[in-house]
Amino acid sequence: MSIELIPFVSERFGELRTCMRDGEPLFCGVDACRVMELANPNQVMSSLDDDEKTTIYSGVANSDANDGLTLTGRARSMVFVSEPGLCSPGVQVPVR
Repeated sequence: MSIELIPFVSERFGELRTCMRDGEPLFCGVDACRVMELANPNQVMSSLDDDEKTTIYSGVANSDANDGLTLTGRARSMVFVSEPGLCSPGVQVPVR
């Protein structure tokens, strides 16, 4: 299964990398944290339940071990968050 990155561009939020999986939108965790002004994306991602996030790997030789997402020529991974995951209690947006 091949995953295509789809840029979501908004005047209000800037650009977020997104993709679709099983008909559901997923949002790049790092981009979502930037938009929500959350300082530590790793901590936020680790606070989410497994059904609220998914890790997509690229650059792995065995296509069965990943989703075929090509980000660069290097092997790397990205955490994507589901729409419900963006509203998780673990994602606490700073109050202004």
